[in-house]
Amino acid sequence: MIVGGESGTNPEYFWNPKADWRKELNTPGRRTMWVGWAAKLRNLCSEAGVPFWFKQITSGHQGRGSDALGRQYRELPPPHMLKWAETAEHGDLISVLGVRY
Repeated sequence: MIVGGESGTNPEYFWNPKADWRKELNTPGRRTMWVGWAAKLRNLCSEAGVPFWFKQITSGHQGRGSDALGRQYRELPPPHMLKWAETAEHGDLISVLGVRY
């Protein structure tokens, strides 16, 4: 699983889950990432044996705060876990971790 906050040069703001999501999608800027959310996903991945890659926290530049969880997480699946599977809708091939989407 790849996890990371939004980057960009516009102002950072807190997402309001009670607001109209259509307006929220058109708000300029980058939404503040809750680091606890990333930590929870890291823990769930660890429990499930799923590789976890943490890119960054919300920042004006890519890669900033990649150690916000106490260290850098750059886990990759072993090559034998990768399989090719057809998508149900189009028959296109996609690489997945033994999971059909």
